[in-house]
Amino acid sequence: MSDGAIEKGVFTKNNTQAPKDGRILPLFSLKGKTAIVSGAGAGIGLAVAQGFAEAGADVAIWYNSNKKAIDRASDIEKEYGVKCKAYQVNVTDEASVKKAVNEIVDEFNGRLDIFVANSGIPWTQGPATDGEISHYHKVVSTDLDGTFFCARAAADVWRRQWKEGKDSKGNKLENFTYGSFIATASMSGHIVNIPQLQAAYNAAKAGVIHLCRSLAVEWVKYARANSISPGYMATEISDFIPQETKDIWKSKIPMGREGETVELKGAFLYFASDASTYTTDPHHLLQQIPLTVSPFLSLPTATTLPYTYKSLPSTLPPSSVDAPPTSSTTDPTSRTPRKPQYVVSESGHAAHPDDIIESCRKLQEHLTRMESEARALVQKWQSDIRERDLQEKRRVAPGWLDVQEGERMLVPERTRQDGAEGGGPGTQVKDVMMANEEMTGIRHDASKENREGEELDRAFGGLGLR
Repeated sequence: MSDGAIEKGVFTKNNTQAPKDGRILPLFSLKGKTAIVSGAGAGIGLAVAQGFAEAGADVAIWYNSNKKAIDRASDIEKEYGVKCKAYQVNVTDEASVKKAVNEIVDEFNGRLDIFVANSGIPWTQGPATDGEISHYHKVVSTDLDGTFFCARAAADVWRRQWKEGKDSKGNKLENFTYGSFIATASMSGHIVNIPQLQAAYNAAKAGVIHLCRSLAVEWVKYARANSISPGYMATEISDFIPQETKDIWKSKIPMGREGETVELKGAFLYFASDASTYTTDPHHLLQQIPLTVSPFLSLPTATTLPYTYKSLPSTLPPSSVDAPPTSSTTDPTSRTPRKPQYVVSESGHAAHPDDIIESCRKLQEHLTRMESEARALVQKWQSDIRERDLQEKRRVAPGWLDVQEGERMLVPERTRQDGAEGGGPGTQVKDVMMANEEMTGIRHDASKENREGEELDRAFGGLGLR
């Protein structure tokens, strides 16, 4: 059921409306709105809750076991003058999630505007084949199932508010546009991290990303769904990671450091506010603004070519990425270790950045060589065309193109009819013909030329040629 957003397999028109106030600061304001943030006892969740409170929202903080969340909620309430309260909720239990959401809605002005599903735990047991199945279930249940349960509970409230236009107490809703669901995913949902091995965590976060894309389509009438994929962040979730591994992380990050939670507050505020009413995350081909917050650089995606494009020849140089392994990559005794292939494409192909750069360099050299050959070919075509044109002109007017500038070959001159002094017309034509024969080497039939001269005299009334 899409609540009328999809009919006969296609989206209906005007499923949403743009904000009426186009000023930038009011768009980012959360004043009078209610937000729930799970996993907010510390780390990213706590920073997001503080950011929402700064923007004017009343915030409910969820925690699992970190009792410090209670004091932190009290601090937020005092510092920003908003309502803030901590709740202990087990996100892996659907009934508990739904009950907590309904209780908070009744307690916080009878409404819900924003839900941030931030609860998550890491995989800590290395290779997937060696880890415990119970640990796998715990990771997937918290990171993926918990996000799904939170989304369902929030969507029930948003759909009711959209249909009825009233809060849970029956009062008219003011300043409600659409619900906003934001899930904290991870760059691990897009790539395979090394050197740590965490297949279960990667799979769960990839599921979170695609879950939000799917929910964005289902909820388009009454709520938005987006995910944010942080890179390596300096939070408690990575405390178990050895410093040596973190140093490897930093060597792969252009900024050379882990991110701080304060650096994510703006991204979450954008998705929570009316500034993002035309931003949702159904798919890379459908979303208006795909946003991944990560210290990693995103590789550009391929541009769709027009129907009139010309394909490159099949004689492209071999790619260094696809080149067969050398002895240094196959011989375990080789002193040159194989470069780690940690850049992974969407199709699953992995390579080291140096290999990608080398492959691009070879392709550039190939294209430069092809361009040079093409220019030489075009110049040859142009030269051949000029030569053929010259030959054709010489065929039509023999000798005309070989005369030096300033010489006179055929100049009309009015002559006397009686052929007196200076010779008659016949003598002048004969002199011209002889001159032509000397220049061109072609002998003319005199009798034929005389007949042609007579015809010219009759046609042009006494003009002679010399």
